[in-house]
Amino acid sequence: MTPFTAPQQRVKGFTLLELLVAIAVIAIVAAIAVPSFTEIVRQNRATNLANSMVSALNLARSEAVKRGAQASVSALESGWETGWQVRAGGNELRRWPTENASVTPSVTTITFNPRGRLAAASGIQITVGVDAALRCVRVSLSGSARVAEQRGTCDD
Repeated sequence: MTPFTAPQQRVKGFTLLELLVAIAVIAIVAAIAVPSFTEIVRQNRATNLANSMVSALNLARSEAVKRGAQASVSALESGWETGWQVRAGGNELRRWPTENASVTPSVTTITFNPRGRLAAASGIQITVGVDAALRCVRVSLSGSARVAEQRGTCDD
């Protein structure tokens, strides 16, 4: 006859060594991922700024056609880097404040005539972005605005 033995219970959980190895692996993966993640955030901020500029230009163009009068996109009081605004009929319609933006238009105000066309002699190129992440916004004489395919400054 065999003596009675209690069934062995298996303890569930991690050992200290297993926990330390898991933490080390997570730390290594995080150290590799964080620099590329910050670049993705910077690129997304640049794209967002460019899209905001296109939205402002489209609003000014549609307001010019709707009102049958000129409408414009211009820099805020502190300059393009702090944001821009849409004005029509002497009134501010909307404002886009920004922080740490890099905006270099070739003009101080972008004006659309009552037909929705640029009131300029040629198209306009605007470089918008954050740090080295830049996008080029192009406005044609017809008044249509778009973000250029290439990334970076508006070099043709």
